[in-house]
Amino acid sequence: AAVKAQSLARQFLARKRYHAFLKKVIKIQAWRKGIIGRRFAKEYKKVTSATRIQSSWKRWRVRRVYKALRQAVYVAQERWRISHAKTAMKKLKQEAKEVGALMAKSQKAQEQATSLRKRNEELE
Repeated sequence: AAVKAQSLARQFLARKRYHAFLKKVIKIQAWRKGIIGRRFAKEYKKVTSATRIQSSWKRWRVRRVYKALRQAVYVAQERWRISHAKTAMKKLKQEAKEVGALMAKSQKAQEQATSLRKRNEELE
């Protein structure tokens, strides 16, 4: 019975030492994982910050090109409208000249007709 009691006592002490050792090992592992996790978090923060900066820079560059392109489109449209308006204006002026010439011819013909009528009446 003494051997059995000694065996149980040694078993109890060994289990106690093992659990204490296991707690220490777990604590060391947790400490190490914490260090690795904080390193990863720091690196992740750097990467995400860099990505954010890069995307902002790229967005700014693309936006600048877009604005320039949009401005060029506005200028092209404006020039086309001006050209179209000038062409229409020339056409209207030409028509006005033609109408004016026709009016002058018509007036001249009327004057000739009245003078011929007067002359015809005088002759009669």
